[in-house]
Amino acid sequence: MKRTILGVCLVKNEQYFISWALMNAIEFCDEILVLNNMSNDRTEEILDAIKVHFDHVKSIQVKNGNNTHKYIESYVGTPTWVVRIDGDEIIDPVGLKIMRDRIMTGEFDGYWRVEASTLHILGVKFDECKAFGYTTPDS
Repeated sequence: MKRTILGVCLVKNEQYFISWALMNAIEFCDEILVLNNMSNDRTEEILDAIKVHFDHVKSIQVKNGNNTHKYIESYVGTPTWVVRIDGDEIIDPVGLKIMRDRIMTGEFDGYWRVEASTLHILGVKFDECKAFGYTTPDS
């Protein structure tokens, strides 16, 4: 069975973090679908620049973020892991590499949902490439 990982990202006006968020997940996902909810900043321009270099990133303009589930309905019943990529959340690419290997070996095939903890960013020290904040309570 060929497992795949689909990253889904619903965005609106995420020009400051969208590139960082997508680039950290770019190798984790076999396909990334960005649903752009009528951004009026530079988000679309940034997405276009990313798509030039990465064929597996696609973006669609959507007028209503409440009915975007239709874009992933075709994956139902397939061996596809759907992963939410938030446009302003930075995911650890090293951890994603480990998780990808585990998904591809079938370790989680019996699971419906796997969740990770999240660091809510209060600030970023760009000169040190570090973020600081607090973690989400256990789910």
